[in-house]
Amino acid sequence: MCQVNTQPMISQVGYLEIVVPPEFVNDVVNRNISVAENANISLSCRATGNPIPKIKWRREDGQPIIVGQKKVDLYDGEELVLHKVSRQSMGAYLCIASNGVPPAISRRMHIDITFPPMIWIPNQLVGASDGQTIALECNTEAHPAATNFWVRNDHVVGTSDDKFETYQIVNGYKVHMKIVIKNLVDDDFGIYRCVSKNALGETAGSVNLYKVRATSTYNRNIPPPSTPPEQEILYIPDHPEEEVLEKTGVQDNLSFQEEETEINVEQSTGTSSSSSYVFPPTEKNLAITLLLLIL
Repeated sequence: MCQVNTQPMISQVGYLEIVVPPEFVNDVVNRNISVAENANISLSCRATGNPIPKIKWRREDGQPIIVGQKKVDLYDGEELVLHKVSRQSMGAYLCIASNGVPPAISRRMHIDITFPPMIWIPNQLVGASDGQTIALECNTEAHPAATNFWVRNDHVVGTSDDKFETYQIVNGYKVHMKIVIKNLVDDDFGIYRCVSKNALGETAGSVNLYKVRATSTYNRNIPPPSTPPEQEILYIPDHPEEEVLEKTGVQDNLSFQEEETEINVEQSTGTSSSSSYVFPPTEKNLAITLLLLIL
């Protein structure tokens, strides 16, 4: 308080607040937590400071946090409880404390979810023919990391034989296995097993490599088709109707008047007594038609 001794006294009050950046209360000795799948996990994180810090949780890889039946990107609270964790919950979690006074602080905790190996095979039946090079594939999941290998007739293959090549692509707890078999012969066909083994268990899957007959669209025993003989090209005139008429002997401008057709009609007063019609045999039908039109 600032005071001036006058009558009356004059004073002014000021307030001083000390801000303190956040600081974690206790240091976690073991920041790597390992539990079996379907277990419950509780992560705790507390900090002091002025103002009182706020605690938020998020995953380091950016994946959502599975809390109960919900998925959230950020979780507020000093304690994070995960029920019946699955392998999807494995990873690093960040506890972030901030109160508006820089710097904000974070603590990293890693969760390991242990489970025995499991295998699934994209294609359990693979067909190939003699002389081909074929690849067999298998996918595994295990934690801790498993030992993966291929077996045929109770013998491990792909380690020292030049006929086989084996590959593994590791992505966290997931492994993609592949074996390449070169220049297939009869002895190469059969059952191949991919095996995955860790401290918690062992599992295997089978791939059946069977023989198929090679097919080809060309058969050497069938001679190629012979070339068809050349056909005579017919000339089509510009006026086909005229040509047809000339060839059949029929004259142009054919009309009923040019045919020899006689029609004699004798009339009496008021009524027609008789009518006689003489028709050429070749034009009988045309004459009948003309008569019907006149009547």
